[in-house]
Amino acid sequence: MHRRKLMLTVSGAFAFICAETRRGFAWTLLTTEEVSEETKAQPPKEEPALAAPVGAPVIEVLEPDSSRPIKAPVNIRIRFRAQQGATIDPATFRAKYGWLGLDITGRLIGHAKIDAAGVSADNAEIPAGHYMVTLQIADSLGRVGTRALEFTIA
Repeated sequence: MHRRKLMLTVSGAFAFICAETRRGFAWTLLTTEEVSEETKAQPPKEEPALAAPVGAPVIEVLEPDSSRPIKAPVNIRIRFRAQQGATIDPATFRAKYGWLGLDITGRLIGHAKIDAAGVSADNAEIPAGHYMVTLQIADSLGRVGTRALEFTIA
């Protein structure tokens, strides 16, 4: 039997673990139990949508593709665009799931790269079903941009 030693510096091991967390390993964004609770909940009565403040940041969803069913694990790519005279404040990013408004921000940013340009995360495990996630970001002038993202996991 051959024994091999693997030596990594502490910073090298940390960098390797972080890189593998982002690229190679799936992580759970929503559990089956949370999806079940949302499914049982009665959606609120439709209320008129409030108009976004003039000059609010724009949220663009690059992935997941909402035009067709996709397979898990899911890659998430969101781009933020501030309007002239403002900058994006990444600390204000929020993601809430479904009618119940389950805050999934911490789970998402715990596995994502987030900055003023947007959010990027790979390999999010999500059970099969139809989803609605509300995304929010604010700018340096306090204006809040909101975007509803609906997608289906096959």
